[in-house]
Amino acid sequence: MRQVALVVHTLRVSRGPVASMRCVAQTTVGNRCLRSIGDGLEPAKPISMGIPSSASGNQLADRLADTPMMVYDWTHLSYEAGIRLAHQHCSFHGLNNEAVMAPSDWENFDALLHEAYIVRPDGWVPPRDPRKRSRPLF
Repeated sequence: MRQVALVVHTLRVSRGPVASMRCVAQTTVGNRCLRSIGDGLEPAKPISMGIPSSASGNQLADRLADTPMMVYDWTHLSYEAGIRLAHQHCSFHGLNNEAVMAPSDWENFDALLHEAYIVRPDGWVPPRDPRKRSRPLF
């Protein structure tokens, strides 16, 4: 399941559960590190926040703007820990500039591209479209 996360004040989408994301750094023997990127970090707390508006002027993006979605909030981390998480490094590799062995499992969040991964808060009801009438005119 892909998750939307707030990491270093940037919305990102993971390719899978954040808990299963591995470090992308190269080890001293030339292999990819096997450690989790979440080791040593306090777990993220799900929060509700408004979907940011798009600068594209797209009507679909405007429809989604400011509607609530649930995100995993990592803003409680120190700046260094947030950067480590954003760069997908474990606590051992931290902020080192090790060679990267795999592409990142993070993508920058885009409401249009990632609408299928938006989780709404419990009890949220979409606003009614004012162009649709609930009953016929006659």
